[in-house]
Amino acid sequence: MSKQINTSLTDHTDTEQDAFSNALSAHYIVLALYAIGTIGGSILVLISLLSNVTNDSILKLSLFGIPPLLFTLHFLAVTGLKKRKLWGYKLSIALGYFLLILFPFGTVLGVLLLQQLSRFGITLKQ
Repeated sequence: MSKQINTSLTDHTDTEQDAFSNALSAHYIVLALYAIGTIGGSILVLISLLSNVTNDSILKLSLFGIPPLLFTLHFLAVTGLKKRKLWGYKLSIALGYFLLILFPFGTVLGVLLLQQLSRFGITLKQ
């Protein structure tokens, strides 16, 4: 007897639909914050590159790559959730746990996201 995972998230109650909408809202807020971080980081890197190139500039360049990467991951999670795919749900959970370490705003958004995702009814098909 092998169990198969249901790869679709289409059978939901109204409460789960509300949780779905709230989870997407949390992702959208995080996407906006990462977009602002990316723009701000790119401006700082541009200023530092135009002035003096130091070892500090290399650190800024490496930090500049983090917000776009996280933006992309959250965008993929939103895409997966909108298509009601299980991989979008799992990616959202992983990103929710990651947000918990980004105190204070990330922690609040991570708790909100994980709380809403816990209201989804994921079942195993036999």
